[in-house]
Amino acid sequence: INNPTSKAFLIDAALFYQDNWNVNRRFEFSYGVRWETQNDINDHNSWAPRISLAYALDGGHGKKAKTVLRAGYGWFYTPFHISEYLNTVRFNYSTSAPHEQQFTITNPSFYNPNQTTPIDSSSSSASAIAPTYYTISPNIHVANDMEGAIGIDRQLAKNITSNITYLYTQGVHQYLTNNLGALPNVNVDPATHTYITSVSSPSQNIYQYQSGGIYKESQIIATVHAYFKTLTLFSYYSYSNAKADTNGIGYHPTVASNLGVDYGRANFDVHNRFLILATIQAPWRLTFAPMMFASSGSPFNITTGHDLTGNNFYNSRPTYAASCSEPNTVKTQYGCLDAIPIGPGATPGGTSERIIPYNLGTGPANYGINMRISKVIGFGPKIKGGENGGFHGHRHGRGLGGRGLSGNAGPIGRFNASVPRKYTLTLAAFGTNLLNHQNLAAPNGTIGLTTASSSNTACDGSNYLTTSTTGETECAARFFLKSQSLAGGFFSRNTSGNRSIFFEATLNF
Repeated sequence: INNPTSKAFLIDAALFYQDNWNVNRRFEFSYGVRWETQNDINDHNSWAPRISLAYALDGGHGKKAKTVLRAGYGWFYTPFHISEYLNTVRFNYSTSAPHEQQFTITNPSFYNPNQTTPIDSSSSSASAIAPTYYTISPNIHVANDMEGAIGIDRQLAKNITSNITYLYTQGVHQYLTNNLGALPNVNVDPATHTYITSVSSPSQNIYQYQSGGIYKESQIIATVHAYFKTLTLFSYYSYSNAKADTNGIGYHPTVASNLGVDYGRANFDVHNRFLILATIQAPWRLTFAPMMFASSGSPFNITTGHDLTGNNFYNSRPTYAASCSEPNTVKTQYGCLDAIPIGPGATPGGTSERIIPYNLGTGPANYGINMRISKVIGFGPKIKGGENGGFHGHRHGRGLGGRGLSGNAGPIGRFNASVPRKYTLTLAAFGTNLLNHQNLAAPNGTIGLTTASSSNTACDGSNYLTTSTTGETECAARFFLKSQSLAGGFFSRNTSGNRSIFFEATLNF
């Protein structure tokens, strides 16, 4: 560390105009535009047009409409974060002495968990060390989500409403981190998705924040609301299909010169989500809020554990083996995978094998039951129309359902009782995963072949045994295709255990 202090000054500002036009008693048209700017990148003008409409398909002549058609289209931006900007200050490429120095050392000849000697150019051979710098592309744009939706609201009964919406989102200028030092390495044929030849890792890592990624997502969202005097029910289901060639600003492309090699399932491509929530207003100002949820598994990437594309990251994917009897081939439920298709010890003819798709794997499904119980105590003077309490909403997915333009957003029930007092004390207990079901995160997708021996416990899965070209028995890493942690997310609140119980006390005044 040459300089322990890094400074940044960020300005993020926005202006917007919006208007609602009631064309007639059945038709409402809304339009607007938002302008955003920030000072830490060269893109200072982000214009976001937005339109939406609502048209009653029935009603009139004094009758209330029961069926409403809704549609909307809008642009939404994700600003460039100051944390990434600070990396360019700490690891500045344009100065001879950056604030901090970071190195990638390939195949180091040392390992000591108690090492106190700094790792620098004298720690290994100079050819194996790659210093790391960070920079921002001069052509970077603010990430833009262009979203469109069309849906139907329908009143099924006096106290029951429903909605079904189709959403399509296309993301452009999506963020990623590319290694400019790896740009000369082009060893993947994008037409056949095969490795061409071996390449060497770069002598320096110039990590540049760029915005050349894209994603496309289609969603179908269905909701049902039921409102009664002391009971509120809310149900939600969504089907999603999303593909992308980047997964956020910390994503490093497998091939620096061709993002399309990684175009496949997006990290947020969870196909099915279901939720049903009830809030029950009981005597003595008690509120019960049970909730049941379920979701499909999250996608995960399968990698070799080797740098096959010369980007100094070990995110290269294996290939589909021409034969399951080939050396270095791992048998999985996704097919027989060649873990070393190129380089030393590679299978002859491995370069003709097709690279597996990005995020080929799918993790385990998750489900559970949560419960919240609250008691509200009011004191102080009475207030007119007082409703000291509230609800906690939740947003799902990345579409307009979370933006409020599709018509399916809104309150899902009051989680606390209403008390017409100036001061309220709310005591609550919230339990997650009451059935103690083990919701696992996506498995470890790194193959990581290791040589087997009588003392090596890595070969504990017979499905992943293989034979190398040297005749030794090898196997995939011990935790390959096994979950090593619990699933997180909104409904888990923490990943330290299956079932959790929280106690809360809130004073409103």
